[in-house]
Amino acid sequence: MRQVYGGTALGAGVAAAAGGGGGYEFKPEEIDGVIARWESLRDEFLADQQAIDAMLGVMQPPAEDQASTGFTRSVSDGLSSLYDSNMSMLDYVNDYIAKLKDAKGATENADASNAESAGSFMKAFEA
Repeated sequence: MRQVYGGTALGAGVAAAAGGGGGYEFKPEEIDGVIARWESLRDEFLADQQAIDAMLGVMQPPAEDQASTGFTRSVSDGLSSLYDSNMSMLDYVNDYIAKLKDAKGATENADASNAESAGSFMKAFEA
């Protein structure tokens, strides 16, 4: 989990463009790898979601007695909670991916603008 969520594996700040106060900073060559790791995590949550859906779809008690139906209901309730938790994490990951992509775009735009300004500055001295 450390490779995805924290420490130096993610760099040290995507701050303003990623949505506020604190944050991380990435070198331009790092951010694509960070985005790819988060997209991989998203894909894992999507696969989990399909597995949970499949389990929920086949939940039936082996008999119509109280013990069987009660157990099946408990398992179904647990799977429903797992589904909700997984969806919450999936929403978070999708939101974070969008913020990372916004931060990448903002960084690329700032870099292009700075390069253009530097070029104009250098041309002024050449004249």
